[in-house]
Amino acid sequence: MKVLHRILSIHNDQFLNQLSFISYFNLQTLDIKECHHISFNKLPKLDIKSLTATNCKMSNIHGIESFYKLQILNINNNQINNLQPLAELVDLIELYADNNCICDIYQLKQLKKLQSISLLNNKLTDTSPLSEMPLSLLYLSNNQISDISTMIKLNVQELKISRFDKEYNYALNTIMMMGNIDDVNEGVNEILANYEDVLISDISPLHKMTNLTILELGGNNIRNIRALSDLKNLTDLYLLFNIIDDIYPLKSLTKLRSLDLSFNRITSVYPLQYLKTLDRLWLQNNYIIDISQIKTVGFLDASHNMIKHSSVYQLGEQINAQSCKLLLRTKIDIIYSQTESKSNLNINQKRLKMNCCQTKQRANSLLSQITTSFIHFLQQTAFLLERQNDETNQ
Repeated sequence: MKVLHRILSIHNDQFLNQLSFISYFNLQTLDIKECHHISFNKLPKLDIKSLTATNCKMSNIHGIESFYKLQILNINNNQINNLQPLAELVDLIELYADNNCICDIYQLKQLKKLQSISLLNNKLTDTSPLSEMPLSLLYLSNNQISDISTMIKLNVQELKISRFDKEYNYALNTIMMMGNIDDVNEGVNEILANYEDVLISDISPLHKMTNLTILELGGNNIRNIRALSDLKNLTDLYLLFNIIDDIYPLKSLTKLRSLDLSFNRITSVYPLQYLKTLDRLWLQNNYIIDISQIKTVGFLDASHNMIKHSSVYQLGEQINAQSCKLLLRTKIDIIYSQTESKSNLNINQKRLKMNCCQTKQRANSLLSQITTSFIHFLQQTAFLLERQNDETNQ
């Protein structure tokens, strides 16, 4: 237990019953982690503005309403299924409740000051209670949301409604580097097929969210992206794991810095030549033949396509970035420096062999790091499918 600068941190259950004294410290922040016997009803009444209670295995938050001056609440990584006590926290500005069992958020409708909401990895299906809130940040990835029509009045700056986010993409790419490409593709397709009823296909309600700077829509059933053409403030866009075949609407998004279009059905990247600020680009697992139109990029993953070698060399001559790291279908890392000419791009067999070895070593190292996250996702998927089967049987 530590008290520092009006912040109290408790990371052990043994201190929970000895907190009668803390009212004397005029605390602003209470940070509780991994305290598995926590009850807000038993905590002293405090005028704190920030409360964190994460990894505590809580199933309810009764008593939290007594912290009526709260502005920031973090209850990530618990087992909470009811947010009713939050209805009285009218000064709440930021709410983080990732990795819980929340299926209803109607209580949040009364919290008119909320600006940031993160509810990743829950069981939400309806977002209508949020429809008229003054939000700037809304994270809803890995829920069961298929209809975003109620979001049409929102004008957030950051929005995440992915089924597969960029972390899963990173994990899958690492696994594919080990040679399991077909198995991964088959597994992803099977998972998305089972989720078909809870995937987003219509993104037209987003067309008025002109303040958006970050948008994540990975792992859905999106084909038409015309609604994105007016979102000219976008800097980060993630559309991985969809069924997109035409990216022409992206031509107008001239502020884009990061763009993920991996695992789609794209054949032409011609519109991307107009994105002069683009720095990081993911195009793996599409049907792309020519990448020579891409002229300003710092990182490009174009692996598992059908790219002609001539377009790679042409890109090497045109590249304007100080260095461009290309990942091609050969799984070899090739570095193009701004000062290198085409004649210097010849790579001998020895270097190829060395890069192959280094790539495999990195893949082995990274694979151990992402396995836990990927297994957690598969467990979550299995749980949802089992639940759907139970409902069908009933």
